[in-house]
Amino acid sequence: HQRLFDTALFRPAPPPGHPSRILSLGGRVGERDGTEPRMGLKAKSQPVSKRQQGRVTDERVRKKMLRFSKKLLFAIEAVVDIAYHTNTGPVRSTDISRRQGIPRRYLEQVLQQLVHHGILAGQRGPRGGYRLARERRRISVGEIIRIVRKLEGTADPASEPDGSEIGVKVVRPIWIDMQREMMERFDNTTIDELCHRARERGITPEGKVAADFSI
Repeated sequence: HQRLFDTALFRPAPPPGHPSRILSLGGRVGERDGTEPRMGLKAKSQPVSKRQQGRVTDERVRKKMLRFSKKLLFAIEAVVDIAYHTNTGPVRSTDISRRQGIPRRYLEQVLQQLVHHGILAGQRGPRGGYRLARERRRISVGEIIRIVRKLEGTADPASEPDGSEIGVKVVRPIWIDMQREMMERFDNTTIDELCHRARERGITPEGKVAADFSI
């Protein structure tokens, strides 16, 4: 069968009406001359059991819950950048984009939301930019995560009622507990701690001093 499949793919197309133009490949029947749509019979689809549906749903939940979006990572990196590289004045978004490699189209949108929620303070004008709206030890990573999630409008898939009984009552609670523990850790991790980590790893601040807060 493999030999027939290979030769059917690579040999020149026979003239119209030739019996060999009708060939069944993988459950589909039709002409393969490349000029006409492949019309014919489709293989019968096998019914999907509730157990299989539950596995697919649980896999989607697992992937979504443990995945951090680029926008979320950009937001955290931007706040740490402002806190770590600040001097006496605001930090320009062009400098943040240059240092962190964040596209401006994402950066400006995220920065404006962080200003709106009281994480950052914006200043317009030639010397404008962004600075922390409060002490960096009073800004948690968890707070930033919630702001960005609200901006993205992504619902928690673990709260969806669809799925198998084991998936809803056994599997999903594990991921909910893991997410809760992870958010508790993020709530207890401050921007000040991340700045200390940056210093420990030898990242040199561009500002003269990494101030504790600016407002």
